[in-house]
Amino acid sequence: MLKAKGIDIGYKNKTVLHDINIEMNPGQLICLLGPNGVGKTTFMKCLGGFLKPQKGEIFIDTHNIHKMTDSQLACKISVVLTGRITASNMTVFDIVSMGRYPYTGLMGILSQNDKNIVMESLKSVGIEHLKDRFITETSDGEYQKVMIAKALAQQPEVMLLDEAVGHLDAKNRFEILLLLRNLAHEKNVTVVMILHEVDLALRLCDMVVLVEKGGVKSYGPPEDVLTEKAVKELYNVDKAGFCRSMGTLELKCDSNKSLKVHVLSGKGKGAPIIRALTRHGYKISVGPLAENDVDYFVSKTADTIVYELNDIPALIENLKESDVIIDVDFSFDGDKLIILNELKNLNIPIYSFRNQKEVQYVYGGHDIKTLNSVEEMLKSLKLQQGIF
Repeated sequence: MLKAKGIDIGYKNKTVLHDINIEMNPGQLICLLGPNGVGKTTFMKCLGGFLKPQKGEIFIDTHNIHKMTDSQLACKISVVLTGRITASNMTVFDIVSMGRYPYTGLMGILSQNDKNIVMESLKSVGIEHLKDRFITETSDGEYQKVMIAKALAQQPEVMLLDEAVGHLDAKNRFEILLLLRNLAHEKNVTVVMILHEVDLALRLCDMVVLVEKGGVKSYGPPEDVLTEKAVKELYNVDKAGFCRSMGTLELKCDSNKSLKVHVLSGKGKGAPIIRALTRHGYKISVGPLAENDVDYFVSKTADTIVYELNDIPALIENLKESDVIIDVDFSFDGDKLIILNELKNLNIPIYSFRNQKEVQYVYGGHDIKTLNSVEEMLKSLKLQQGIF
């Protein structure tokens, strides 16, 4: 267990983070989340023993980390930093072997057991086939796995990673995070990392530390910590909203176009359409939707006008004031049949993402424009506005 007890962190006479009390347990993937400049990296340096707290103590198990020797600390805590090693003549095996140096003594000679541990570390991250490759010949994703294998070769109780995935593409980012989660769970290591993606923290991390200016705002499971209010306050985001149910940030509807567009959707089918319309600044209304519908969550978070299932009379009045209606394979069943009857009496352009056969079946002989893509929808809306 890594435990910070009443610590203040900073440099010289400046305190960056105040009065942190936190326990980080084995077998958990823990992330530090917070805006740039609040002190996440400084906090990480303190946890790793590189920076002594101005006040308070940090313990690993019952040992004060600042009273341990470098060698003792390296057997307990491993650190993965950003930046590349530039040793052009070193292989992947050589780099990972450096993780055994706390155990090899002054001569740094690897025993057979050390070599076995190095190979096991390479296998644990899935790169044993790269052992003879020069480190300078690895891709960014491969390099990051090498550094994790090196940290793992130390056989630590705690692994600290400073922005381990920020520079990686989506595939490698997700792959590394899954790897770290599996290492935490399977090897019972406390893995602590700095992360910027709120959605990934919600999906992959066991615990989240929200770091704000001056200290730790909250600490706990992401489902408890990452609320709409907490994310909004932490990042001071006005143009987007965080949807806790979906784990996504949605651009808020800030209409700069006069065209009023109503979206008939449901079952999550309208989410991409709503996002596209929001991004292009249209005045949007959506519904009728059930409160547990994906489209409902997206629309509410984006601050669009949303009509619920019991709002059909008000929705019909809104349809009459709309400039365009977009049908995203909407289910005209039950009480919603009245909407279809109303649409047939309105002299308002209707665009539909149904195929021609379905349009004919639903709308009969009415003139409905069929759409095959979001791009086609946006072009049609421009034409509707008289923009060519």
